[in-house]
Amino acid sequence: MLTRIAMGIVCSLALMLQSSQNYATKPVRMVEPFGAGGGPDVLARALGPKLAELWGQPVTVENHPGATVTPCS
Repeated sequence: MLTRIAMGIVCSLALMLQSSQNYATKPVRMVEPFGAGGGPDVLARALGPKLAELWGQPVTVENHPGATVTPCS
């Protein structure tokens, strides 16, 4: 499970680097598909403030247990 989140983050960062525009022109919602308090939640909440500082936009982490994670293609 944690592997999926890590791969999602890696794919997101790779896509961000390919973009010629500045990313995050609006507030960012990070949807975490597991319950609160688990490892993925702790990781997402640790990354949120650092991404907000990097992008200059607020990053909120939302827990939606049972949400599906779409793999990168």
